[in-house]
Amino acid sequence: MGFSWAINGCPGKSDIESNFKQMKQFGARYVRLYGACDRGSFNDDLVDAAYSTGMGVYYLVWFGCVREIRKLPAVPQTPLN
Repeated sequence: MGFSWAINGCPGKSDIESNFKQMKQFGARYVRLYGACDRGSFNDDLVDAAYSTGMGVYYLVWFGCVREIRKLPAVPQTPLN
């Protein structure tokens, strides 16, 4: 079981850990992340929080939603796209 979580607000490490702990209380083993965060330490905070709470993390990339991403052609696409 998992949760979907929008990260558009660029939550801090304590917020990420708090949310992950709450999800774990409901039986979640992983969380799917939607959105983007440009804060420099966000990925480190995310990995630290996931490790400390035992939560798995899935980043989702949606093709066709944002056409102005220059590196998009370099990202492998699945047959579902």
